[in-house]
Amino acid sequence: EVEPGSLAQKAGVRPGDIVLAVGKQTTDSVKEFNKACKELDLARGVRLQIKSDGVRRFLFLRKSPS
Repeated sequence: EVEPGSLAQKAGVRPGDIVLAVGKQTTDSVKEFNKACKELDLARGVRLQIKSDGVRRFLFLRKSPS
């Protein structure tokens, strides 16, 4: 799932995309993905590696200062 209006959705992540890595941590399971997300600092930003429609690509997510 991709939450509507989230940073991921705004960056182009779509339902069905596979997250291969969060930062330097590979994510081979939902458990690993959730663990990696707990360590995120969206104010500094994070790089995601995703597979979308058979193509690997990188996205950089960062929360803009309020």
